[in-house]
Amino acid sequence: MNQVHIKYPKGRALRGIIHLPGSKSISNRCLMIRALCSDSFDIENLSAAEDTKKMQQLLQSGDAMIDAGDSGTVMRFLTAYYATREGTHILNGSSRMLQRPIGPLVEALNKLGASIEYASRNGFPPLRIKGQKLQGNNLSIQGDVSSQFITALLLLSPAFAKDVFTLEIKGNIVSKPYIDMTLGLMRKFGVAADWNGELIEVFSGTYSNTNLTDNKYVVEPDWSASAFWYQAALLADEAEIHLPGLNRESFQGDRIVADYFGLLGVKTEYNDNGITITKGKTTIKQCIADFSDVPDIVIPFVFGCAAAQIQLRANGLYTLRIKESDRIDALVKSLQGLGTENIHPEKDALSFGDTGPELITPLFNGWADHRIIMGLAMTAIRKGEVSISNPSHVSKSYPGFWDDLKKMGFLVSFG
Repeated sequence: MNQVHIKYPKGRALRGIIHLPGSKSISNRCLMIRALCSDSFDIENLSAAEDTKKMQQLLQSGDAMIDAGDSGTVMRFLTAYYATREGTHILNGSSRMLQRPIGPLVEALNKLGASIEYASRNGFPPLRIKGQKLQGNNLSIQGDVSSQFITALLLLSPAFAKDVFTLEIKGNIVSKPYIDMTLGLMRKFGVAADWNGELIEVFSGTYSNTNLTDNKYVVEPDWSASAFWYQAALLADEAEIHLPGLNRESFQGDRIVADYFGLLGVKTEYNDNGITITKGKTTIKQCIADFSDVPDIVIPFVFGCAAAQIQLRANGLYTLRIKESDRIDALVKSLQGLGTENIHPEKDALSFGDTGPELITPLFNGWADHRIIMGLAMTAIRKGEVSISNPSHVSKSYPGFWDDLKKMGFLVSFG
């Protein structure tokens, strides 16, 4: 399955019900909390994403050699986790993972008493981790690092805090909603935490199941995955898509995707059973948007604007170069293949002009990046037919993506 070919029948209305996978971000945090919790509890609607399966498998493993694969979440969360576990562990990853920096997290943990060494190149995996007790009341970290670094520290902090652990986040804070999600889940499981300005305070204690009903936690559907259906609604001539389980009060910061695509005319109706998104009138021809807080919705928004002939300047792309691919580079090359003009990449921004009606490339490189692949797939609604390499990588976050496309009338074939 080296290529996928996607075609959408011209003029077909996009209607149906899509049951999105459980949130990968919530699932991985819940798995970490359960591993640290003194009480057992069940997790329902756990994400079927490869990242979550790997997290679950490795947390249950007694192996000394740990392979995080291409999952940044797994690499960063388990770096903190094994820093407090008995024994020595080697934490490795895919070739791409070995290019993604982890120095700020390692340095922060070592300041708290951890024993973590770089097994090859300074600042990057693989890591040699000798578990021992951490302790410390104060720590500072730059806000423009991955929010997963900050989450990894916060999740472990109740165990080593003496009364209260204070984390100072300096400078511009990116992906802030993901830190809010972490703190919300910590409170759900009995740990008190406050965030005021640059300071986060976590009070010492242990995670517990006392706030759960029937001793289970039900994971919400994934708002990040919904962004691709918002993209689809934008590009379709007519759309009415029901996404059960999503709600306005979600822990997930990516719920704001409704507002972002609302700027482009896609409407969201909230009801007791989820949301319904419909195609509205798109009158906007130019858009400026900032994605500092929500990097996971950049790709569907960019590809949506390009295919819909909307000129865009996307700001706040601070972390996109160290994702599963260099996403700014991948977006530029993909936009070129879509026939987009006046593309201007910057360090943390991207802008482009109009997109022509014809594809420039017969086969898109999927960059082994799940979000690039899914975003390109949806452009078939406007482009007629799109071919993409490495389609299996969607399993990283949305294993049922191709089946859901078929359910909604897309013609999908592999070869």
